[in-house]
Amino acid sequence: MPTTAPNDSLGQAARTVEPIMWWPEISDTITLVALILGFLIIVIAYFAGARENNNKIFFSIILSTAITLLSMPLLIYATSWVLGSTQSRWGPLFMIFVAILFTATVAVHAYEIVVVSAREARPPE
Repeated sequence: MPTTAPNDSLGQAARTVEPIMWWPEISDTITLVALILGFLIIVIAYFAGARENNNKIFFSIILSTAITLLSMPLLIYATSWVLGSTQSRWGPLFMIFVAILFTATVAVHAYEIVVVSAREARPPE
């Protein structure tokens, strides 16, 4: 019966893992301040009236996320059209920035549609 050599585990461990995407270096302090500021805005908004509008806020978050997910193929196409390729270093970064901006814009406008109707937006005559 022939003997076989065991697999070389060092050959597997020596490989480097390619990063999924690249992001510019940002100071850990700035990142922590931004994260805390985001949570503070959520907490302040909760006590400023978000408790009464939880359903409307939840609706706008879910709707904007779904719209962004469904429109992602066009956002990817637009990124490749603007930059020439999504394989560049800046391609995924630009695409994520556009998707975040689009999601935030849709969420704010969906919330405005639900909370403020056209009649309420105009002053009474």
